[in-house]
Amino acid sequence: MLPTPELVKSYIAAGLDCSHLEVSGDGAHFEAVIVSEAFAGKRLIQRHQLVYACLLYTSDAADEGLGV
Repeated sequence: MLPTPELVKSYIAAGLDCSHLEVSGDGAHFEAVIVSEAFAGKRLIQRHQLVYACLLYTSDAADEGLGV
């Protein structure tokens, strides 16, 4: 079963305090638009690491592509 954008969004929202969160995708690849105070002062790679940490323990979403 492929993950849905709603499922990926719920994983991100559970691990990151977001003031804005949009996730779209087809089950194989996803794109996320995320606004979070947690990103303040962080480099791009550090922001990506924060997002991927939200997905790390989810077998479905971590295996799929995510464009952030």
